[in-house]
Amino acid sequence: MDWSWLEDAERVEEHLYAAGLRLHDKWICSTLLRDEASYSCVLCNLRWPQELLWPGRMKLRTSKEEADALAGGLSLQGQVVARYMLCSGRVRLPVNTLILKISDELDPVIDFLPPSLCPACSATVQRKPHKEDQAINSILVRSSSADLSNVPMRIALDVAQNVFYGNDHEHMIVDEEMLQLGYGHMALRLTVPSTASVYSALRLGLPGCSIDYLPSTPARLTVTVYPASVHLPHANSPSLNPSEVAQWLSSVGNCHVASYTSGCSAHAVVAELASVGCWHRALALNGELWQRTVMIVSATENFESHACTLSSRPSTRRIMLYWLRALSGLGVVAKRLVLAFLGDPPVMVPSDIGSLEDAMRVSRNVIIVGGHYTLPQGLKIRSPVNLIGDGQVFLHLGSPVQIRSEFGAELRNLTFLGEQTGESDNRSAVIAVQCSYLVAIGRGYRCYSDITPVGGRRAFACCSWGRPSITLTNCTIRGGHHGVDLRGGCGVRPRMGKSRRPILAFPATQYLEDGLDLGAWLERNRNQHQEVDMPSIEFSGKRAYVPGWKQHVMTFAQLIDCEISNSVTEAINAWRGARLEMTRCWIHNCGNDWSSAISLGRFMTSGFTRSQESELTKGFMPGSKGKSAGQYFLEAELLRNTLRCCNAGVICSRTNLLARSNQVEHVKFGAFQIFNGKTIMEENQIKQCAIALTARSGLSAAISWAAKLELRSNLLQMCEVGLRLSSARAQLEVNLSQDSLIGLGDGIVIQGSTSNVEMEGCRIADCKRMGIHAFKESNVTLRQCQILRNGRGVVIASGSRADISRSSFEGNTGWAVRFEGHPDDDLSLGSTSSIVGNSFGCPEKGNAGRKRVRVDTRSEMVRCLANSSPGEGLVEPEVKLQKTSHCAVLADEMAQLSLQTEML
Repeated sequence: MDWSWLEDAERVEEHLYAAGLRLHDKWICSTLLRDEASYSCVLCNLRWPQELLWPGRMKLRTSKEEADALAGGLSLQGQVVARYMLCSGRVRLPVNTLILKISDELDPVIDFLPPSLCPACSATVQRKPHKEDQAINSILVRSSSADLSNVPMRIALDVAQNVFYGNDHEHMIVDEEMLQLGYGHMALRLTVPSTASVYSALRLGLPGCSIDYLPSTPARLTVTVYPASVHLPHANSPSLNPSEVAQWLSSVGNCHVASYTSGCSAHAVVAELASVGCWHRALALNGELWQRTVMIVSATENFESHACTLSSRPSTRRIMLYWLRALSGLGVVAKRLVLAFLGDPPVMVPSDIGSLEDAMRVSRNVIIVGGHYTLPQGLKIRSPVNLIGDGQVFLHLGSPVQIRSEFGAELRNLTFLGEQTGESDNRSAVIAVQCSYLVAIGRGYRCYSDITPVGGRRAFACCSWGRPSITLTNCTIRGGHHGVDLRGGCGVRPRMGKSRRPILAFPATQYLEDGLDLGAWLERNRNQHQEVDMPSIEFSGKRAYVPGWKQHVMTFAQLIDCEISNSVTEAINAWRGARLEMTRCWIHNCGNDWSSAISLGRFMTSGFTRSQESELTKGFMPGSKGKSAGQYFLEAELLRNTLRCCNAGVICSRTNLLARSNQVEHVKFGAFQIFNGKTIMEENQIKQCAIALTARSGLSAAISWAAKLELRSNLLQMCEVGLRLSSARAQLEVNLSQDSLIGLGDGIVIQGSTSNVEMEGCRIADCKRMGIHAFKESNVTLRQCQILRNGRGVVIASGSRADISRSSFEGNTGWAVRFEGHPDDDLSLGSTSSIVGNSFGCPEKGNAGRKRVRVDTRSEMVRCLANSSPGEGLVEPEVKLQKTSHCAVLADEMAQLSLQTEML
């Protein structure tokens, strides 16, 4: 074989470009650049980004005359209407090829899209080896448009697999044979040296071509032909006429059909070929478009198990007897319609199967009959099962329930009983959720040279298909170190000492560590997610060379109408980026002296940004919106829950929290403790706690807002402190609207120069000490607020700033508003504060309500305008300047001198 032409890279491109082919963007070119263009898959009819379609968009240079002839033979939608159209004497455009653009130049370039498949459908159609196959060393290559007799397809495939040229080309392909199909098409049978070479060819591939596994020649040369739509959920597959299928194999595949018959179903036809060559040519038609339907051609023995599974009826189970008894009054037709709607009957434990683990392997839906069940080894859930309790079901656990499902799971009407004392060494949770769905992260090198990639790898795309959740409905969880432990996939480091994958025969594989077949992964997701039609794909728009795909674990849990109690530490612990949604749950009597009822992101430290996976979390974790790894936030929603009798309520660290209509009572320490993140609290009631809400921002000034809180219509009552807000260097923004703080020790305590608090329409009443206390250069804004019957109303320490407008003050024992001063205040550096348009009530018993506004600061930067009191007119501030430190020293000296004079 002459390899000399490979030494000139321009000749490689010239040969491939002349045939309308280019090397696969996935391996040699800049890949998956963000493009808004999307086209429909010929099989599932869903629109996909053009970069993910196969064979995808191609270009061809031709003559002016051929371009004009091609333009005249198109439909109104720009599609080829003839069976085949020949361009440049070497490229055949099949029917339904979409002509995107024909350039206006002397030698026009045709931009066209042949009938293409999405990654999921491509994985469905592609023929793959089976476990029982002995010799796996042959593949079939077929082009939908290019003539393989004029294009060095073997060389193109070799270069597509060997991104960086090496010296072992003679070991790539052992043998080759050209197969002559109908209508001038060609196919290529290649023998490769090993099984690894087959899998590499199936994974890498070449645009414009379909690559399938070629099984060993059987004793009986039969193939099964059926439409690919039988693999799609809820798809209507056409019935096939055996004689028409035989004619199609003869004309398009140039095959001699000895006999044909119907298969296991009306959608399949089994044909027997006359020779081995005919059998190879028939298998080369796999994925061909016939009568607007993508056809699958498979070896008969590989199809029989699947076809019989499609036509088999579910076995009779106990629940089926109940259904038939309930439907006994209906007619036969109506009964069949109802049973078809109900689907596969669930398995009942222990009526049908005695073991819960065996039941989950048999059926997706499992019903557990009421009673007590002991599980000393716990329970491992690895599939999307639905466990439903019929009556009172008690599961006594010796080990946790571990849930690691790729497509979610549901547990309903169950009671889980774990360890209820802290004396045991068991540190496990009752329910440990480690995965609910996966996302695919595409990563590639930033650039490459002629020999090796250059630089590190970065994420260029993220693909997800739905967000399945682990759902617990009406469940009771008692005991355990944690009630529920939710662990996401953020910050997981690679295991130290892990053996590396062996380098295969192909030079490029030493740079690939993806391990994920994107097409097969999308196919699995499409078959599972019936309610989601399309995946979500995000592109960075950055170039990536030699990219690979890797799966990333994501966790999403939903708790609905559940009760969690008697946990040793946290009732719910969510970390490493897990997402939590709680609705109408009751948590009580959980935690020790230092733990909380709900912990969100408590273990997410900045250390995980040094992980190898930090690049993935920078721009392509769902919901991250381009935030860096250090700014990634966990997500949680708490709706209409009740927390009682715990040491601490909710602790959030770097969490986007939504808390609405929750009740927190009798908490020993803080009800809500927030460190960085965005929090929205609406219509919550917090009573009889030490501190209702604590918010603190960290030391990183690089984050635009480290902590941002929005409070609306909340009730804080009978707590020692309502809000304690503090900041270091990062921003802390707090907005309160229509909130009520009643019967507290201190209403709001604010400190830190980067703390900004805005209150509108709020009510602070009956606080024993102070309504609002701002110090350490914090900033406060009050609009239309009510400050009533507190020990002191609003106290602004020296250096802090306050804007108070259109608010009312009544019945406060001490000063309603006081600006405290310091002897060393600098007259030139004072902050501007204002008290404008406020109303002060009439004095009540004793001095309550008599003290209005006092200004002790020497900066003289407090504006008091249009403040009034009923019956007294305008309210003027009382100014009492503090003595300077120099005057204080002189006063002390004069006092000592006077004392000495008296002694003499």
